[in-house]
Amino acid sequence: MSNINSGSFVDIPSSLDSASGILKDTTMTYAVSPSATHGESGNQLSDIPDDWKPPSRPRARRFMFTLLCKFALQKPDLEEVWQEVRNEDGWKTYDKRIHDELMGLRMGQVLVSFASLTCLISPGAAKHLDEYPRALYHTFLMVSFLVSFQGLLCDMFVRLSAPYMESRDIREEGRRLFPVEGRSVLTHISYFRTARFLLAYSSGLLAGTISVVVPGGHIIASIMVAATVCAFLDATFMKDESRLTLSYRLFGCLWFAFSCITVYRNRL
Repeated sequence: MSNINSGSFVDIPSSLDSASGILKDTTMTYAVSPSATHGESGNQLSDIPDDWKPPSRPRARRFMFTLLCKFALQKPDLEEVWQEVRNEDGWKTYDKRIHDELMGLRMGQVLVSFASLTCLISPGAAKHLDEYPRALYHTFLMVSFLVSFQGLLCDMFVRLSAPYMESRDIREEGRRLFPVEGRSVLTHISYFRTARFLLAYSSGLLAGTISVVVPGGHIIASIMVAATVCAFLDATFMKDESRLTLSYRLFGCLWFAFSCITVYRNRL
C-alpha cells in the first residue's frame, strides 16, 4: 500500500510496506545461515571423536591401544593422524598414499619370496659349506621366505580392510560424524606397518644368507649383516632419522670391533 499526494504524484512507502521488507530480509537471512554454517563445519571437524581417543578403561585395552600406536606411528595416540585426515576427503588422500606405498612393498615381498624359495630349491650354493654355516644358510632362507609370505598376507589384509572402513553412517542424532572409526584406522595402519616391518626383516635375512656363502665368511659376520640390514631398512621405511643415526653408530662400532678381532686372530 502507498499514500499518493495528488499534487506531486510522489509515492510515500507506508509503515506496513517497510515492516514487510524487514521481515522478508530477516527471513532470507535465517534461511541462508544454517546452510552456510553447515557448509563450514562439513569441510572440517575440529574435535577428535571419542572412538579415536585411547580408551579410558580397562587399563589393558588402553595399554594395547597405546602399544599399537607406538608400533604403527611411533606416537602414543592417533592425534597426529586425525589432524591430517579431519579435513574433507582427508582420509581418502591418506589411504591413497598408503596404497601407493603398498604397491612397492608388495613388489619387494614378491621378489624376496621368489629369491628365498629359489635358493631353497636349488642346494648348489650350500654344497661347499661346513655343517654350521649350512644350517645357518637354510635357517635364514626358510625364515626369510616365511616372513616375506606373512608380509604378503598383511598386504592383502590392508587391501581388504579398506572397503569396510567407510561403511559407517556419517549422521547420528543430527551430528556429523567422521566416516571412519578410529580403532579401524589403527588396525588398518598397523597392518601396513607390519608389512613394512616384515619386508625389512625378510630382506635382511636374505642379505645374511648371501653373506654366508661368501668364501671366507664367518657365522657371526653373517648374523651381523642380517641385523644391520634389518635395522637399517626398518628405520628407512619409518623415516626415523634418530634410529638411522643410532644404527650407523652402533653397527659401525660392532663392525669395526669384529674386523679388529678377525685381523688379530689371523695373525696368530
